[in-house]
Amino acid sequence: MKKNDKTFMGCDYDNKGNIIPTHDPYTGEPNPYYEELTGKSNPVSKVKIINMKEPPNKNIEKMPDQKWHQIISFIKSGIRIVGYIFIPFNLVIAAVILVISEIIGIVEELV
Repeated sequence: MKKNDKTFMGCDYDNKGNIIPTHDPYTGEPNPYYEELTGKSNPVSKVKIINMKEPPNKNIEKMPDQKWHQIISFIKSGIRIVGYIFIPFNLVIAAVILVISEIIGIVEELV
C-alpha cells in the first residue's frame, strides 16, 4: 500500500497525506475528531481505561524491612566471598563458612 491510500500500516490519513491519530500520544485520550475525519468509529474509544491507582497496602505490617534486608544481604555476600577464598586453602573451613552464609540467607528472608 502507498501512503496516499486511505489506510497505511494501520493508520488513517486525510486527503493531504497527514496521519489522523486515534489518540493523543501524551495523555492517551481518544481523538474526539477521529470519527468526523475518517467516517469510522475510533478503535481507541472502545478500549476500557484501567484505573492505575496503587493497590491498598492491606498487610503493610507483614512487608519485609528493606533496609535490614539489604544490610543482611551485604553481610551474607561478604561471608560468601570469604568462604570462596578459603576453598583452595582449607575445604572444611570454607564449607563451614558457606553453610553459615546460607543460614544468614534464611534469616535475610525472614527480616
